[in-house]
Amino acid sequence: MDVGQVLQDIEAYIGNQAGDMGRHTWRKTLKDLGVLQEKAKVDEVLDALREACKRLSVLTGREKAERMGKFLRKYVRALQVIENAKEHDLSEVIKSHLDVIGMFIAIGRLEEAKKFCKMGEDAALQLHGTDRDIALSRIYRRLAYVHRQASEYDSALKYYEACIEHAKSAGNVYEIAMGYGGLGYVYWRKGMHREALKNYDMSKEYGEKIADAKKRMLGLGTLHIEYGNVYLDLNMEDKAIEHCKKAIEYLEKIKNLEELARVYNNLARVYEEKGEYESAIEYYKKSTKTADRAGVKFMKGWALFNLANTYITMYFERGRKEYLENAGKCIKESVKLVDMYDNRLAKGRARNVLGRYYAALKRYEEAKRVFDEALAILGGLGTPDYAAMAYRDLGEMYMMWGRVENALEALEKAKTLFESTGNSAKVDEVNALIASCRSMKQ
Repeated sequence: MDVGQVLQDIEAYIGNQAGDMGRHTWRKTLKDLGVLQEKAKVDEVLDALREACKRLSVLTGREKAERMGKFLRKYVRALQVIENAKEHDLSEVIKSHLDVIGMFIAIGRLEEAKKFCKMGEDAALQLHGTDRDIALSRIYRRLAYVHRQASEYDSALKYYEACIEHAKSAGNVYEIAMGYGGLGYVYWRKGMHREALKNYDMSKEYGEKIADAKKRMLGLGTLHIEYGNVYLDLNMEDKAIEHCKKAIEYLEKIKNLEELARVYNNLARVYEEKGEYESAIEYYKKSTKTADRAGVKFMKGWALFNLANTYITMYFERGRKEYLENAGKCIKESVKLVDMYDNRLAKGRARNVLGRYYAALKRYEEAKRVFDEALAILGGLGTPDYAAMAYRDLGEMYMMWGRVENALEALEKAKTLFESTGNSAKVDEVNALIASCRSMKQ
């Protein structure tokens, strides 16, 4: 075990959960206890974690500090088990791989997560019968999630399908439900809305049979978030709001802050699409605050670029400079946060919004540069809706700049992409921009 790397991973996790003051607390604890990175022993790391979490409780509250400490100690012990695998039961070794994968996902080390998924798969293949199927379904679901976070959607689909296959063999309703939910999510990201809804319906069918009440409510709460995403894309805003509110109902009962942050963001998106900007801002802010409480910096970054986008739209429609100032603060913080993770979709979307911000400032060369960065990312992900939005926004920027031919080229690309997803409302919106653009030529 590379204990020096473990100390760095712990610092990264604490920083994500408790910010710079959390990092400082961890470093000071190591210094006070005389733990040297290059010479540290595992027992010293575990002792330092216990002491650091006592100190962190001042920053995060006791409950969260204890939860962080438990998660990190589990990670360290899991590495110990894996290192001494021959001394442990195979099922314990596999569980330890899952714990390490969870840590790497939390700190954005996706390539390391893939490596441990492969190691976990090799261990699971040594089992037999139901035990083997259950272990493989869990490993494949984690691996699918890692590929999904890396925006590698075809690989994610393959592993979600493998998860379902093994979970059905084992009769594990929970893994079946989660597998179908994962499939639906990936199909949604790919703009395949019918396939997404079909898989969500399957997930709901199995999810309602989950015996553990907390797991059932979390699964169904998360599922209603996903339904809301699809219905928003299909321009069925009232149905999207209905599902978001069902999700909030489930998630508030179990006090799951991470998923609540996500659903508040999604509900804000619906209000933004409806043009109810004040309600959108209210829920985006609620999302960022909840993400802060949950220690989920990635979700905070995502909500912030959506909030910035709303402020930019309000500036274009109402002309008040304070909206643009607010947008600037939000998008700059968002880019810093999402760039901490290996999520190309988030990086692409944040740069799309940054391009709109520079366009609003009439800094067109800078806007073009970041739009090009956004499209270089989004164009290669197999997510046509997001690439279409970037081309549409680029087209509008060129219209503001007076470069009509460039605008038409970008808008035609946006139209083609929106047509490929069957989003007729967005096609109509782009057609109106094209007509406006052509009138500028006359």
